[in-house]
Amino acid sequence: MGILKGSFVLRLCLFVLFTFGTLVSQAHSGHHAMKEESADTPRVLGEISFPTSTRVPEAQALFIEGMLLLHLFEYPLARNLFIRAQKLDPDFAMAYWAEAMSHNRPIWDGQDLENGRGALAKFAETPELRASRLSSGKERAYFSSLDILYGEGDKAGRDLRYMRHMKQMAQRYPDDHEAQLFYALSILGVSAGVRDIPGYMESAAISQRVFYANRKHPGAAHYLIHGVDDPTHAPLGLEAAYTLYEVAPDAGHSLHMTSHIFNAMGMWSEQVNANRDAIRVVEKQSGKKHYIGHYPSWLLYGLLQESKFDEARQRLELAFNEITESKASAAGDPWDVNLTQGLTLMPDATYVLRFRARAAVSRSINVGLGLAYFPYTKVSKPADLTTEWQSYQYEITTEGFGGENCSAFFFMGAARGAIFLDDISLELQDAKGDGGEQDVNLLANGSFEKELQGWKHESVLVRFIGQ
Repeated sequence: MGILKGSFVLRLCLFVLFTFGTLVSQAHSGHHAMKEESADTPRVLGEISFPTSTRVPEAQALFIEGMLLLHLFEYPLARNLFIRAQKLDPDFAMAYWAEAMSHNRPIWDGQDLENGRGALAKFAETPELRASRLSSGKERAYFSSLDILYGEGDKAGRDLRYMRHMKQMAQRYPDDHEAQLFYALSILGVSAGVRDIPGYMESAAISQRVFYANRKHPGAAHYLIHGVDDPTHAPLGLEAAYTLYEVAPDAGHSLHMTSHIFNAMGMWSEQVNANRDAIRVVEKQSGKKHYIGHYPSWLLYGLLQESKFDEARQRLELAFNEITESKASAAGDPWDVNLTQGLTLMPDATYVLRFRARAAVSRSINVGLGLAYFPYTKVSKPADLTTEWQSYQYEITTEGFGGENCSAFFFMGAARGAIFLDDISLELQDAKGDGGEQDVNLLANGSFEKELQGWKHESVLVRFIGQ
């Protein structure tokens, strides 16, 4: 490999890995192998108690399984079970409530407003009509929460009002684990994907109380992990990660989620095994091999940390074959092929990012600054590249993030074509060097004179070639 004339080029074929902050590796020999199961073996997803007003036991059983999947963010699978429960009991109020809940993804600030409202309307058209059909005060409170969540106004305002309603429910029903956990989740959701540490710690404390009361509750362990999912607080979620692995081995997201803790603590064997098993669950559900996506990207990162380069390369080649055979016209999400450099950034400060770039064919990339760990809060700017070298300059303010675990990034997935980069610099606005005339470049090796020293790259086939 070599870089000529101080420039860098990625031949973008496919996505594969995200960039993660890492800590010192800690050895651990544990391995949780998944047992072989027959097609009719019930899924092991944990245990909850959620009484409802339905008098159809089969519908209640589907509802409970759906709630377990909902707590594990397996939204489509959960939704299908709730709809099946409605068919068994068309008057099953909480099955419609739960279907509506499956259209809200608070951790990622995502919501399908139209379908959420549609699920409620299937039960009754208006909040008043819905309330008139409910005999339980608690079920009326749950429905009122969704009348807020899917009501009028902007999403941020609805999220805040929903959180306040769930706080009142949690206070009214202190022994109701579901009310407690949906309140904890609403705290995570109100920050719209930005990791607000005081709020996340409050949420984690609520989830932890439920976790100690019912260690088989998948939502308690899952939300606790989300609450402490950063390098500083991750050790607080280690017990929950081990427990979630054992109590909910039949959901891909639950197995993968444990690897967030293992990854942050440098427990590479556990990280690799967790994502292997998560992929195995997905493959069982889909009936085909799974080489591309979120879980494979984390698996590859763990394999590289364990120096299992042959296996990593084999999986990359299989992923390349899969995407080539699919004749996909894009390389995945923008961040799935990236070039990053870790650095410390001041919060609420303005930086100037400059670089030169061209592409083999006209295409776009995203550039910017952000956190190098979940929730990856960032400021991203589009850069439209042509086949001719051009200079680019962006002013970026670190609103909502800062500190040691940040990065400058070039996100180059979502389109094909070789990209050439050179002369990258990042400067604090108005900061001057010792001579008072030159700005201070905060990035190392911005001209790529020492190959990729100081940079991390994630892609399927990376080629370093001359211009």
